[in-house]
Amino acid sequence: MEKLVDTGRVCVIGVSNFSVKKLQDLLKYAKVVPTVNQVECHPVWQQHNLHVFCKSRRIHVSVINIILNECFIMTIIILCMELMVTYYLLQCVVVFYFSSSSVSDSSLLIQILVFLILAIVTGIFSTGFSRYWMG
Repeated sequence: MEKLVDTGRVCVIGVSNFSVKKLQDLLKYAKVVPTVNQVECHPVWQQHNLHVFCKSRRIHVSVINIILNECFIMTIIILCMELMVTYYLLQCVVVFYFSSSSVSDSSLLIQILVFLILAIVTGIFSTGFSRYWMG
C-alpha cells in the first residue's frame, strides 16, 4: 500500500480494527503513517487508550457503532416478535387446556388468530432479514 502512495494512486492509507499494540508494531517499520484507524466504539466499549494513542500520533479514529447498526436493530425486532409469538402460543395452550366457563370460544379464536398473524409476520421478517443481510 505504501507503493500506491509513492506512485500517487492514493493519497493516504487507513487501517481497520488496529489496537494500540498493532499500531505500535506497524509504526516501527512503516514509511507512511496511517491517517485513519476505523474501530468499533460504543458506550460499553469506549477504547479510551486507543483514542489517546491515535491522537498523539495524529491518526484520526473513525468509529463503527455496532449497537446502532441496522442489522442489530432488525435482530432485536425479530427476537421481540418471536417472543410475542411464543407468549401467545403459550397463552392459547393454557386457555385451551385450562379453560373455565368464563372463557368464550370467540376469545380463544381471537387469540389463535393473533398467534397465527404474528407467526406469519415473524416468518416474513426473519426470511427477508436473512436474505438481505446474509446473502
